[in-house]
Amino acid sequence: MKRRSFLKKSAVAATLLASPTLAFTQTSEVKKVSSPFKISLSQWGFERDIFGKGRDNHKWFKKMLAEQPLAVLRGSLDPTDIVVKAQELDVRGVDLVSSMLQAHQNDTTW
Repeated sequence: MKRRSFLKKSAVAATLLASPTLAFTQTSEVKKVSSPFKISLSQWGFERDIFGKGRDNHKWFKKMLAEQPLAVLRGSLDPTDIVVKAQELDVRGVDLVSSMLQAHQNDTTW
């Protein structure tokens, strides 16, 4: 793609992304408009909070993930608390990561 074409398309995309979020009334007050975008919170955003330094040694991490999944959870945040974090941030969707929930695979109540 040529530079000029890229810049034009980027400008159009930025305008389209920014415009539906706000609308101005006749009194120039800002009025919220429902956003066409639905976002979710991914557990990967809290990777260090969940694993701590558990992923620093990749070989150990892969082995322990298969054998003792609770051992890799060295962070301060339990992987199941991602739902609570999403509620605190007023986000309705959550993107779960299987490797972060492997320690809870037999937890039927969760």
